[in-house]
Amino acid sequence: MKKIKFWESRGQRTRDKGGMFDKLVDMPLRLGQRYAMMKEDMRGTPLTLEFPNNMNGGIVTISEGFAGRMWFSVNGGSRVMIPLASFNIPAQPGDKISLFANGVETQEDVGYMEPSGEFLNINCSEFCFVYGNAMSLVRADGFEDLTEIHRYALRELFEGNENIHNHFSKDIVLPATKLATGCYMYMFSGCTGITRMPELPATELAEACYANMFSGCSGLLEASGLPATTLAVRCYFYMFEHCAFLRATPSLPATTMAKDCYLSMFENCFNLVDVSPLPAMELDEGCYKFMFHRCIELKSAPELPATTLAKHCYEGMFSSCLSLKKTPKLPAKKLAEACYPFMFAACQDLKQPPALPATTLTENCYSGMFYCCYNLKRRPSLPAKKLAKNCYKDMFLGCKV
Repeated sequence: MKKIKFWESRGQRTRDKGGMFDKLVDMPLRLGQRYAMMKEDMRGTPLTLEFPNNMNGGIVTISEGFAGRMWFSVNGGSRVMIPLASFNIPAQPGDKISLFANGVETQEDVGYMEPSGEFLNINCSEFCFVYGNAMSLVRADGFEDLTEIHRYALRELFEGNENIHNHFSKDIVLPATKLATGCYMYMFSGCTGITRMPELPATELAEACYANMFSGCSGLLEASGLPATTLAVRCYFYMFEHCAFLRATPSLPATTMAKDCYLSMFENCFNLVDVSPLPAMELDEGCYKFMFHRCIELKSAPELPATTLAKHCYEGMFSSCLSLKKTPKLPAKKLAEACYPFMFAACQDLKQPPALPATTLTENCYSGMFYCCYNLKRRPSLPAKKLAKNCYKDMFLGCKV
């Protein structure tokens, strides 16, 4: 099944007029700090959907479930087997629906973006809280001790479920420290009621493990740290794309890159203003490509200390960051093919370019780098004496300098 990227840019700036945005965002953040002292240990609690007493009940819809290998319980009662792949569970106000499965995805692996078949999806017809250990869908008994997960295990689990919300004191738990291909892909994509992400303690990543995990979570306000220091191919691909209210990135301590590892990770995060350091010294192909594309409130770029570059490593990294004023130093003396194309394209507030000390150029290395930077005041010094094909192509096209 071909995934369609449906969280497209809305094409308008979301500048705060008079501080109301800050008030709306800071209020739940302050509440979160208050309830942090009250958080309960959810590791031994199965994945649960709770319908509040003072609101409507609803229906929990299971699609593409593990027929005969999946169970639910209501308010801690006996487990009831789910006999069909598609199944509806009615819930009254105050009900807590807990879910269990011995869930091993059996789809043929034909590539992480387009495996055959469908994946378990849980939807809710009305407002409900979600919390507990999602490993109860991997192993029904003994899930408390699981720290490894199989490929595609929770892919698309809540995709498009706009009615799930974080509980104030009970968290979603994703305890795996060793991941597998696509295990969390699209897990919460389009879940507009999610305001804080679960802790993600994994240090051993896998191909596309977090790809699109929170894409389209327009209500997401907080992002917890990502402790892995060695990355995997496309591991964070579009992870937070279109999280419009996210203001700060999680910590990003990785020093060993992989192909396309951060590709478009924060694309269309319109209100992002605080970015974690990016300490890697040696890059990989496409590693930062379009990472902050259309982060229109970002004013200051993080430092980029890398001296060993790779193909397309910085391509479009800050393109359409309309408010960007401070660029990072770019210390590399030897460039890689197409390493900087469109890196600062359409950064309309940018006035001072970074120094460009490179003396060894490559094909398309600076192509379109400052394209349509209307307010650029000067061109940087370009010391290279030997040029390469298209190395300066459209570098200052649309600029007044």
